[in-house]
Amino acid sequence: MCIRDRTKEEVIHKLCREIRKVTELPDDFEESVLLRESYGPTDFGNLAAIPHPCRMMTRETIIAVAVLKKEILWSTQKVQVVVLTALSEEEGDDIRKFYDVTASFLMNKEAVRSLIAEPDYENLKRQLRAINGQLEKK
Repeated sequence: MCIRDRTKEEVIHKLCREIRKVTELPDDFEESVLLRESYGPTDFGNLAAIPHPCRMMTRETIIAVAVLKKEILWSTQKVQVVVLTALSEEEGDDIRKFYDVTASFLMNKEAVRSLIAEPDYENLKRQLRAINGQLEKK
């Protein structure tokens, strides 16, 4: 999703609203994400942030990705790619792989810039597959 919001609170609100269109979220989900943001930054450079709730709150793992039209100051860094995550209460082996691929993707300047230049789902899938392939070769 490509959005024009100007603050992290607006971005988080919009992502939560979009998630609610396709699946159920606890009533206090957005509040928990904003509370987690108050504990410490979820931006880490390379124009990326990974906001998430304070605790596991969902039965299924949920991931929502937004590419912002313009960079915004998140906490300490400028951000243009936001990956809102809510991990399932039931962890599996796939969670470790998810973390590895997501972290590697968001730290890869070329992959992030490609997504910003072409902010659509197919490009995101291509970038994640490429990162996954690189990790499997190691």
